[in-house]
Amino acid sequence: MKPTERPRTKREEAAERRRLGATLRKLDRQKLARLKEELKAARAQRRRNMATAVEFCREGRRKVRERAKERRLRALAELKEARKAEAERASDACRGAKDAARAESGVSEAERSLEAERQSRRTLATIERSDRSRERERGKKRATAAERRGESDDAVRSNLSPELVPVFNLLRRNIKPTARMSRTEVFLKWAEENPGEVVAIQDADAERAVAELIRERQATEKQLRSRKRYRRSADELAAELAEKEEEEVPF
Repeated sequence: MKPTERPRTKREEAAERRRLGATLRKLDRQKLARLKEELKAARAQRRRNMATAVEFCREGRRKVRERAKERRLRALAELKEARKAEAERASDACRGAKDAARAESGVSEAERSLEAERQSRRTLATIERSDRSRERERGKKRATAAERRGESDDAVRSNLSPELVPVFNLLRRNIKPTARMSRTEVFLKWAEENPGEVVAIQDADAERAVAELIRERQATEKQLRSRKRYRRSADELAAELAEKEEEEVPF
């Protein structure tokens, strides 16, 4: 109080305390309203992020399945072409043998039939060897498919978008292939079914910001319920208001 000012009466002191208390309560309510709006916006953004994560993972799984289907179709086409070429070679060989048998003069019909039968057997043996060779090749391809399903960590990472790599890195030891899905597909399926965890890992800072908003809102609500907070002395209330003004000054 300045020297020229007269001391305030108790009534004036009480009125000033009520005025300052009401001002502080108003600011607390405004802060609470702001925190609720910020929290509402943060939660809405989180829901949007979760929906985006679900769609993103669903699209990723679709692309992985399409690539696997394309590989299978190419393998089947190659096998079909190999069988067709082998059958054509066998047919040509059989016709050649028959033509040669017919061209030979002085050879009995029985000998020609016997030679044709021998040639047919040789042709069948050739086809059987080719079939066994193809079966061995298919076995190798099945083993290769199993290896693809196994996939190394780096192979899975190469199939993922940059946003999902940190999530996979955290969970990679738990991502195992199945009889029908590769590790990439298993991970994307998990991510699609657990978007909340994906978003939490992707943006830990945002999650911490939401948690901090919740704590601050709860603290402000507690302050508003406290009668003692607004019934302090005028000097204490004035000091609190001055601090709030300093906090709101932009730098």
